[in-house]
Amino acid sequence: LKSDTDSEPPQRLRAQQNASPRSIQKIWERLRADTTVSESEQAELCGPEGLANAKTYTANIENYIGTLKIPLGVVGPMRINGLHANGDFFAPLATTEAALVASYARGADITSKAGGISTALLSDSLVRGPAFIFKNILESGKFVAWICENTAALKAQAETTTRYGKLIGIEPFIDSDTVFLLCRYSTGDTAGQNMVTVATLTMTQTGEVTQNIAY
Repeated sequence: LKSDTDSEPPQRLRAQQNASPRSIQKIWERLRADTTVSESEQAELCGPEGLANAKTYTANIENYIGTLKIPLGVVGPMRINGLHANGDFFAPLATTEAALVASYARGADITSKAGGISTALLSDSLVRGPAFIFKNILESGKFVAWICENTAALKAQAETTTRYGKLIGIEPFIDSDTVFLLCRYSTGDTAGQNMVTVATLTMTQTGEVTQNIAY
């Protein structure tokens, strides 16, 4: 797209998740009208398989228009000494980085010859660390005291935004006039990056929190 800084920006694509062959075609029509993309490129990126599985793919992406093929290599077997995965396994690796698979292959060979890979999970949490700036260190200390007294209420507020995320701890850290709240979450089987961001934002925007901030 060519732009003129004095003109209004073109109408943006509205994010939509429930794709259908019709919605996919409408987006491609817009792309072909406003860019140099060709019909042959559309056919390569969104063929019959991409259209047939649109409902499946759109569970994980918005404005779906097709799929890309990425080179796939494999390394192994590598020995894993785990509670659930125990034995020798091949590992597929999709990448466009040259020599990456070869590097992993050497690592898999060396670790297997050394007895295999063993790990121990000591903790499992996802952290967000909002910062609050105060007039002085005294105000920072008062805020930390208030946080400690109201941890249960803040936890309940954060968890109103999610069915799976649990706020397992709030760790205040004072750096002069700034207070960082290290909010630790468990997120179940989800990665939870957006989940914990929304939960923390909701918690920090409650009236009780904002009333105790002296900017």
